[in-house]
Amino acid sequence: MSLALDAADTIQAQDGLEKMLVHQMAVLHCGMMRAAARMNEELDAADVIDANKREAANVRACRLAGAISRLSATYQQGLLTLQRKRTGGNQQVTVKHIHQQVNVTQGGQAVVAGDKVMSRTRGRRRSNGGGMVKNER
Repeated sequence: MSLALDAADTIQAQDGLEKMLVHQMAVLHCGMMRAAARMNEELDAADVIDANKREAANVRACRLAGAISRLSATYQQGLLTLQRKRTGGNQQVTVKHIHQQVNVTQGGQAVVAGDKVMSRTRGRRRSNGGGMVKNER
């Protein structure tokens, strides 16, 4: 319970719904850590010489790995839910255009936006975009 309370304080839960969500996520985290420890014990037990015991330990470890995977996915969904609640489900993207000047001297090369740029004095043709010179070999 102390982990859940600490997590709610850490994220500065804004209301009861966020507190409940974070408490659920703390329970998921504890479950994942316990399952991971148990899986490691089973993997250590799989080192036993007896083939029957090895196979049984391996099966239990695989089942625990699946459970850990599901717990992890649920935990991540909780994080996304918290983010959507706080942002209202809206996502803001800011695109910033930066103009760059590139000089390519005779015999030189440069990579600009994924295109290989060659100097015009080497007899290369222009590419379709932006007047850049592109190696056409």
